[in-house]
Amino acid sequence: MEASLNVNFPVYAVRNGIALEWVSVILPAFVVGSLALQMPLGKWSDKTGRQKVMTLCAVTGAAAFVAFPFAGDNVWAMMALLALAGATVGSFYSLGLAFVADILPQGMVPTAGIIASMNFSLASILAPNLNGVLLDSAWPGSMFAVMGGMLALFAVSGPFFRRRRSRQITATHGF
Repeated sequence: MEASLNVNFPVYAVRNGIALEWVSVILPAFVVGSLALQMPLGKWSDKTGRQKVMTLCAVTGAAAFVAFPFAGDNVWAMMALLALAGATVGSFYSLGLAFVADILPQGMVPTAGIIASMNFSLASILAPNLNGVLLDSAWPGSMFAVMGGMLALFAVSGPFFRRRRSRQITATHGF
């Protein structure tokens, strides 16, 4: 998400009449939001469970991204929505790795970390290009709708995956 925003948001903003000077003010709102809630979300997920926190964050982030195109040229609304999106989904990588460490046997955690890093790298390469295509060929706000839709899909699909006990995974895979 961050790579897509850094690459495609300036184009989106200029095409929608936002002065280029404002882009450098609006864009960091995502990172500031992410940094502001990184530790509190981690602590909260320690107490209440990572899946619950990640689901709530995904729903909130989805709403922020879907609402973003409707901010029009209101730079303050854009900053608030990007800060909210960053605050709620900016810690997904670290929360996801902590969740993996909770549910997998200790011997599988490094492998899961490698897979997560590969997925992150691949998404950082592909997403800006795909969102650039959307920006050129579809409704300009579609890149935000797609990001919101992916987060909503994550939130909706969560209950369909049962948590397996580490002992079951260990017995199955021998770790």
